[in-house]
Amino acid sequence: MKQKITISVRELAEYTHRSGDLNLEAFTSSSRAVTGIRVHQKIQKSRPEEYQKEVFVSWQIETENFQVEIKGRIDGVFVYPDKIIIEEIKTTDRNLDSLQKKENPVHWAQAKIYAYIYASKDCLETIDIRLTYFHLESKEIKEITKTFSIKELEGFFQTLFQKYLVWMKRLFDYRNLRDETIRKLDFPFEKYRPGQRKMAMEVYRNIRDSGQLIVQASTGIGKTAAVLFPAIKTFPEKHSTKIFYLTPKTTGKEAAEKSFQKMKEKGLNFTFLTLTAKDKICPNPENACNGEECSFARGFYDRIDAALNDIFQENSLTREIVEKYSQTHKVCPFEFSLAISLWSDCIICDYNYAFDPRIYLRRFFDEENLKKDDRFVFLIDEAHNLVDRARSMFSADLYKKNILEIRKEIKEKLPEIYKNLGKTNSWLLKMRKQSEESGGYFNEDELTEELIPILRKFLKSTEK
Repeated sequence: MKQKITISVRELAEYTHRSGDLNLEAFTSSSRAVTGIRVHQKIQKSRPEEYQKEVFVSWQIETENFQVEIKGRIDGVFVYPDKIIIEEIKTTDRNLDSLQKKENPVHWAQAKIYAYIYASKDCLETIDIRLTYFHLESKEIKEITKTFSIKELEGFFQTLFQKYLVWMKRLFDYRNLRDETIRKLDFPFEKYRPGQRKMAMEVYRNIRDSGQLIVQASTGIGKTAAVLFPAIKTFPEKHSTKIFYLTPKTTGKEAAEKSFQKMKEKGLNFTFLTLTAKDKICPNPENACNGEECSFARGFYDRIDAALNDIFQENSLTREIVEKYSQTHKVCPFEFSLAISLWSDCIICDYNYAFDPRIYLRRFFDEENLKKDDRFVFLIDEAHNLVDRARSMFSADLYKKNILEIRKEIKEKLPEIYKNLGKTNSWLLKMRKQSEESGGYFNEDELTEELIPILRKFLKSTEK
């Protein structure tokens, strides 16, 4: 039976054509994404009647081992009697004139894949591709248009698709071997402790049936092994595709690692990754996460494929192993870990990577990244701690002192941000006065509507 694979055009372009520096945004990517959506809508609205926006395309390919579906949405298509133009819209903070001299290979790859699919389905001999760039600060627009023959696009597509297939074949072979070792795996200890077997059976049943289970058991029963062993056993039957072992403490991570190691000694071939917080694993904590300041970010995407191919031979991906390969290939260890997580069978990490709205793993949990065959299993260690942690994840504080300190530092350099922070400070002064009039404190059941626009304006000014 052939393996079914679904991949987006964007994912395929990024996998085959990523290059250059790592450059992490200083502020929230979600805010930048909202800006991007607004820009797309504004440009699409300005287009002529021959323009079709958000055109869905898909392409099915069958190979010896796989049934692959490639799909995505073209930002826009100009349909004229004598030509077709595929348009991709991008936001940027780079100098617009530099975009023609130094092209973004991922942007062009994405547009060319769309063009190949569209031209193939409509039996076109040539097709135009237009990359439309919107500068976030100046609001200027630059359009770069090129014409391609179907022969050129087919050659381009086949080359990148074969590169992708090589990786998928390697992953497919590994997963077949993994499932074979899981089927043969026995419980890693001589016998079950009292209550351990019953617990393991309930865990397996709940995963199989997509249920929920809360377990309260005494210390020493062997809870870690009693949940990991049955969870692993669900993989060959496709009841699970990935485990997230969520634990708030280092001791919890170590217990999970030891349990995996015990099963590996019994013949298990299974990849786990311990995800370490960025501030703990960063080799250059004093530097910004960009190619100008950090050598581990400089040329990150030029070296990441070699690093991933090298570490693929390992399946106990502890912090020490990740740091070792990170140093060898000079890649950011945290972003390296995130790339590894895509094929890892189990991710051992803190609660916040699943539940915190600011830093959860978007590559797995954002709706646009979810696949219909995903079967994620969440094993939550010491779940009684989750209540207090959830309160902190979904709470935020504003301190007047911090705002005043920042304003003092940026007054001359960043006048617009300085001004917007002043509005936040004024709101806090107003709240302080209201608090004093209420006897020292007061409580609001809902977030004041006055504050939200002030903070949004501040965030917008930080993105320029």
